[in-house]
Amino acid sequence: MKTYSVSIKTVLNEPNEKEWEILCEDLPKKLVKKAVRFKNWRDKAIRLHGWKMLLRELKKINQTELMNTIKFEKKGKPFFDNSNIFFNMSNSKNTIILITAPYEVGVDLEFVRPVKRTIYSRVFCKEEIEFLGQSNNEEADFIKLWTKKEAVVKLFGGGISMGLANFSVLKNELFVFGRIVIIEKIDFMEGSAHLAFFKH
Repeated sequence: MKTYSVSIKTVLNEPNEKEWEILCEDLPKKLVKKAVRFKNWRDKAIRLHGWKMLLRELKKINQTELMNTIKFEKKGKPFFDNSNIFFNMSNSKNTIILITAPYEVGVDLEFVRPVKRTIYSRVFCKEEIEFLGQSNNEEADFIKLWTKKEAVVKLFGGGISMGLANFSVLKNELFVFGRIVIIEKIDFMEGSAHLAFFKH
């Protein structure tokens, strides 16, 4: 049985000076620096909250020193150096989600938004496009497929340039990029969230 921890945080108001200080407390300077580069206060706060959520998860298992080992892959995926603890984050609008697990994971979170059919051929394979064409709720199904695809490519540490239209996520177990991947839905009231991990 796969085990993982899910943390979700929504940021509605701009932090005051004291709250910014608290957000930055106990976080490695390089992570704070990376977060505060964003011009928009919400983007800064969301990322700092993500690191704080990760720190809280590590406190539960007495592994807070791992925060100082965080590195970033070429496409930006963060990871702990030399650890059997893995994590992944995703944010949309004012909400961030964090997954921690004893195995590699990818996660994506999105709010329902208007469908962009012009991108279908770039991101969906033929059977997915047919599925969306027959859908009774195209917006919801579009976001569902999108978050599944994003979770898969984030698992591999890549981006949409990996070729989203080359595989189907209509089923929750798939063979992609030489590996068997399992996709699971995460309960999220206002949108769609999925995580992906390798089948061993």
